[in-house]
Amino acid sequence: CSLVNAQWKFITPLPSFSYTNKVFILSENEVFITSNDGVLYHSTDLGKNWETLQTDAKVNLIDIKFFDNGAGLIMGEHGTILRTRIRTSNNEKDWLVQNIGEDTPLFSLSIDKIGRAWVSAGNGDIFYSLNKGISWTKISTGFNYDITRLVFSNENVGYAIAKNSTETLLLHTSNSGISWDSKSISNKINELT
Repeated sequence: CSLVNAQWKFITPLPSFSYTNKVFILSENEVFITSNDGVLYHSTDLGKNWETLQTDAKVNLIDIKFFDNGAGLIMGEHGTILRTRIRTSNNEKDWLVQNIGEDTPLFSLSIDKIGRAWVSAGNGDIFYSLNKGISWTKISTGFNYDITRLVFSNENVGYAIAKNSTETLLLHTSNSGISWDSKSISNKINELT
C-alpha cells in the first residue's frame, strides 16, 4: 500500500486527553504522547490501551524523542527537560526532571543516534547536550529571534527556523551549532521537518 493510497483506521477512543502535544512511536508496539501538566500517555499495544503517567514535572510537555537504546528526552515549558532512567530488570522507564539552566521558553528538540541533543529556545539561544541530556550548554546563534524549529541531519549540519515579529530566517550550521548563517524567508513558513 502506498502512502498516497493509505487508509486511516480508528483504533480506539483515547483516554480523556486534556491536550496532546507530540506523538512518538518508539517501536512496533510502543507509543508515547506528551500532554499538559506533566502528563504522558503510554501504550504498549499500538494504541489499543493507554496508561496515564504523571511525571514529577508540573509543566506542559511539548516534545519527546528517544535515542536508539531506549533512553529518551522530553522537552517541557520553562526550561524543563525530562530524561529517562531505564531499569534493566523490567525495562520500565521513569523520568527524571531537570532544568536546562534557565527558565526560558523551549520550542524544539532534536537528537542524534550517538547521544547528542539540541533544544531551541527564545532570544536566539540553543542548548546542547553531548551525554543524552545529563548536562546542557547554552550557545547563541547570534540572532535575537525565537528559534522555533531545529533539526540536525548529522553531527555537524543543522537547520533552524528563527522568527521575530517581522521576519523569519532560515539558519544553517555546518559545525554542530557553534556558528550560524542565515537567509531571510517568507513569514508563511511555520515548520521545518
